[in-house]
Amino acid sequence: LEDTSDIPATIEHEALTQLENILLLSGKSLKNFPDMPIPSIISNISNNEEELNHLICKERSYNITDLKAELQCNILLLNNDQYAVFDAIIRAIDNEEGE
Repeated sequence: LEDTSDIPATIEHEALTQLENILLLSGKSLKNFPDMPIPSIISNISNNEEELNHLICKERSYNITDLKAELQCNILLLNNDQYAVFDAIIRAIDNEEGE
C-alpha cells in the first residue's frame, strides 16, 4: 500500500505553483498577497538568480506568430467603442506618445 500522507501537501504545492505562474503573467506574485502561503520553490527564487532569470526568459518566450493570429481574431470581436480605444492605444504606442 502506498503512503498517501503527502498527497494533500503535494496538491497544495502544485496548486500554489500554478497560481503563481498565472499571477506572474499579470506582473503579480503570491508575495503580493500577505495571507497566501508561498511554495518553498517560490520563496527561494529570490535567492537564486539563475532560477529568476529562467522565469524571466520563460515569460519572454511567447510565440509571436500565434499571438498575432490571436490578436487578429480578437480585433474582429471588438465593438466600435472598444476598437476606438484599441486603435488610440496602438497609435499612441506607434508614435511613442504618452507615459
